Amino acid sequence: MASRPKIDNFAVTGNLVADPRVIEREDGSYLVVLAVAENRRTFDNDTQQWVEADPVYYNVGLDSRDRSLGNLPSNVSASLHKGDMVTVQGNYQASPYQDKNGNLGINHRIWATDVAASMKFASVEVTPNPKPSRDFAADLDMAAEAERNFAPAQNQQQIPALTPEFGNTDSMGSPGMGM
Repeated sequence: MASRPKIDNFAVTGNLVADPRVIEREDGSYLVVLAVAENRRTFDNDTQQWVEADPVYYNVGLDSRDRSLGNLPSNVSASLHKGDMVTVQGNYQASPYQDKNGNLGINHRIWATDVAASMKFASVEVTPNPKPSRDFAADLDMAAEAERNFAPAQNQQQIPALTPEFGNTDSMGSPGMGM
């Protein structure tokens, strides 16, 4: 099977379509999944008006097993909500699909390396996460405390490792998000 083209360091700005979803795995790790709509407008020189284009939807995933992300998955889940404008940077991949009605489409997927809240229409209060100490035992205690305090109860769903929306949890999914 031929590999699909991938773009590293891809960035998109859009609005969250829903609150971030937390998908727990059996091993205790989790995915945070975002649906981002990029709303585009172009200026029509003939009519001298802005014209709305159809939005482009992106499935965005953050994997808690990826240590390079630090606290990003839990911070995103705890901080962002439906309607928030965000900029997502990460590794982009597009894949074609055909829905049950025979319509063709493209899934736009990003494995995020960073997510930032836009301050264009909202203010943001930055609260730094605790810094690790040189005391490994204290770090373990701090990590355990943070894990206990990380309770995205309103956002968390128990979803089996295999879902019709996302296929297996090691690859973000299919057209199941209604896009």
